[in-house]
Amino acid sequence: MTELTQFIATLQQLLEKVSNPTPHPETPRQEDKEDASKIHFDNFNGKIESFTTYIQRLENLFDLHRIQATPDGNALRAKVLLNCIGTQYYQLLCSLCSPDLPTSKTYTEIVDVLTKHLCPRQNIDVAQFNFMKRSQTASETINSELITASTVAKETAQDEELSALLHSISTSLEYAPEYSTHKGVVLRGNRVVIPTSLRPQILQQLHSVHSGITKMKMIARNYVYWHGIDRDIENIAKSCAVCAKMQSDPVKVPIHSWEKPDAPWQRLHIDYAGPKDGKFYFVIIDSHSNWPEVFASNSAPNTELTIEYLREVFSRFGIPRIIVSDNATIFTSDRFTSFCSNNGIKQCFSAPGHPATNGTAERAVRTLKQRLAALADSPIPHHIKLHEILFTWRSTPLNSGSTPAELMLGRPMRTKFDILRPAQEKTPSGNLLPVTRKLKVGERVCARNYVGSEKWKFGTILAVYGSRHYLIHLDNGHVLKRHINQLRSTQVEKPEPPMPTPNRRKVSFAPNLPIVHIYNGNQSDPSNNLVPTQQEREVGEQPEAATQPEPAAQPEPQLILRRSNRIRNQPVWIQEYVTK
Repeated sequence: MTELTQFIATLQQLLEKVSNPTPHPETPRQEDKEDASKIHFDNFNGKIESFTTYIQRLENLFDLHRIQATPDGNALRAKVLLNCIGTQYYQLLCSLCSPDLPTSKTYTEIVDVLTKHLCPRQNIDVAQFNFMKRSQTASETINSELITASTVAKETAQDEELSALLHSISTSLEYAPEYSTHKGVVLRGNRVVIPTSLRPQILQQLHSVHSGITKMKMIARNYVYWHGIDRDIENIAKSCAVCAKMQSDPVKVPIHSWEKPDAPWQRLHIDYAGPKDGKFYFVIIDSHSNWPEVFASNSAPNTELTIEYLREVFSRFGIPRIIVSDNATIFTSDRFTSFCSNNGIKQCFSAPGHPATNGTAERAVRTLKQRLAALADSPIPHHIKLHEILFTWRSTPLNSGSTPAELMLGRPMRTKFDILRPAQEKTPSGNLLPVTRKLKVGERVCARNYVGSEKWKFGTILAVYGSRHYLIHLDNGHVLKRHINQLRSTQVEKPEPPMPTPNRRKVSFAPNLPIVHIYNGNQSDPSNNLVPTQQEREVGEQPEAATQPEPAAQPEPQLILRRSNRIRNQPVWIQEYVTK
């Protein structure tokens, strides 16, 4: 009996635990439900509406029950929200608030946690893509609450300003020729005057497709009107992030040219071009004269190479005051900045993405590329192409009529076209010192001799070169050039050349042998002389002997001349003479 009684008691305890279970930490407590039992609201369903809309409806319910945002009111709001979100979202809230319990959070914290999870902020690019991709159905309208003429008439009657204007126009108490009425709607021409309460909705309809300020104003001027409508359209368009991001570039301002320096090599514009045919080009252009300097390199540009090029060109023309470049790392590096500051050079940079600021260098790069492309098929070497391009560039007149060489160097460059002009004789300037001595062609002079022991040699002037140089024909037959300081006038006559006499030697032979004459190499061969001598003429005039027969002619011996086969070089002392 005792055991049966204990069993029944144990069973009753189990039934009590089943009937009154201990509240689970993940479910709302019973006392919280009893506090919020007076407020009935449907549970949140994410498939029907968004969480933001659900919170707005719940807050409207709180306002209806006059539950203010006080500490006690916020606690009650939190209890109501925990009871209304349902078991599924309550468990989600427990996971989001872990390790804390949802009951330890305030109403605002619970709303923020669920909003961030259920309503994440959408990327603006994704939103624009989804908007552009979607298409409007035939029965779909932009705003479900369509504003009609009856809606405008109803709101006009409730608007203080428009109702008074409507009454004045209807009773003709105030003359307003631009206004009229029709079925309770105030018109201004063919435009409907919108009451104050409907203006935000009209602005939203005008701004629904983000068409821009100008298009919105054009639509409004055909349909609606109120005082300050243009200002309201501008404000709603300027405050819209989508419209701001979709706008085109602003209208370009007029081009502001750089001020031209008063002297050359004051401001330089620099830039790199390439790679072009495997080469990089460092272009320097002077803003005053448009004088170009171009350096070609086979390697990629760097700061040290750029500084080396600038030092080379600075050694020729000096250090400028200003250097204009883009924002390339080469020109903005600490090494290049230090180089410019140590030389007293001010750096100016163009705005990123706006190369027109350094337009002088950009145009120079474009010109260089065009001329290199034009000479691509030329067989001449690359460095000669670059020299020809720079030569023509520097000697081509600008719009002012002067060439870069004239503006840079102060003189024109001599080109191949200058050869076409006849040479002009220049009159001697009065500043030149007069020549004290002048010699004429044919005048006898003594010329300074630098070969041999003889210091002076006599000769005759053949030609005059300028005002101080002469061409002399010496008496020994040589021709040389001498300065006026190496000549003396003389009256010594030129000696007559001696008559050449053959150097004969008479050789005796045995009887009945002819006499053979031997001539040296400096004398001419007497066999070539066709004029007979006096002795030959006398012998020819004698009569032939009748009794004595003429002896038989003996053959003359053949004269064999010996010549050496060695190579004869011209003497060193003749190199100072002009030979023909």
